[in-house]
Amino acid sequence: LSIPSDDPDRPVITVDLHGSCFAVPGPYLEWIPPKNWEGFGEVIVGQTSATAPFTIQNNSSTYTFTTNDILVTDTDNFHIVPSPYAGACPSIKIFSLPPGERCSVGLIFTPMETGDFDSVLYAYANSPFFAEASALLEGTGVPVPVPELVVWPTEHHFGSRQITTASTELSIDIANTGEATMKISGVTHTNDLHFILNLEGGKYPIGSTFPVNMEPGEVRNFTVSFAPQQTGQFEDTVTIQAYMEGQVLLTGEGTHWNLCDFDINGTVNLDDFSVLAAQWTAKVEGWPPDVAPDPPDGRVNLEDLAVFAANWLTSLEP
Repeated sequence: LSIPSDDPDRPVITVDLHGSCFAVPGPYLEWIPPKNWEGFGEVIVGQTSATAPFTIQNNSSTYTFTTNDILVTDTDNFHIVPSPYAGACPSIKIFSLPPGERCSVGLIFTPMETGDFDSVLYAYANSPFFAEASALLEGTGVPVPVPELVVWPTEHHFGSRQITTASTELSIDIANTGEATMKISGVTHTNDLHFILNLEGGKYPIGSTFPVNMEPGEVRNFTVSFAPQQTGQFEDTVTIQAYMEGQVLLTGEGTHWNLCDFDINGTVNLDDFSVLAAQWTAKVEGWPPDVAPDPPDGRVNLEDLAVFAANWLTSLEP
């Protein structure tokens, strides 16, 4: 090192400098992920992944390192836990790692919402000198799987039907198109006078013992038929009770070929006249045998007899 001087005898002062240097090998500390590690993959929101053991290794052949912190940058979704496997570190924060030694800590992924997440796993040591190791963590939060109820058909009109006779059974399908088991707690309907609900009907009957668990992709059936007991317009609502309700609206009309056929045997004859005679002049509530006027007046009298006589011996048979 030369230093200018204003001394005329020593205009330049020379200082000899001596020293030595050495290269610090590295990295001293290294994270080793599990074998074939590809990240945590997909984990359902709110649930926790399997514990992944990450091994920290001291690559030095000379120094014992003492960690002063191990942390992740995303503390909401990634967490450091003790490793459940052999060779676990004595702590998940501070411990000493002799030359060439290794130990492991556990990492878990618990996504708080859907989406892709990443974090960096750090290990720091400050004794005998500063060293660090880092590793990338990745995982995806996916929605909680839910069942999905599909009912078909959701409505049906049976049309007109002669009273006291039953229509062909209508098959109603229940399907679980979701990604989780669906519990059916019951199937009910609102009009059991004019509609017949058969839980044992169909190709894959739902049955009458509840609850019934339906796996994703599974289909069950039940049947309904229309059997009006009176004339008029009728409707029925079938309800499938699950985590979300499904409903089917059913309608139909009850008709009668001849209102004077009181016993519904297909012919207006003495048997029907006996019904009329037994209630002659009585107050009644509709049909039978109050058939006149229109609407009926609630009494059995000459108006009803006149209509009856006009239909005497008529028959369904040609």
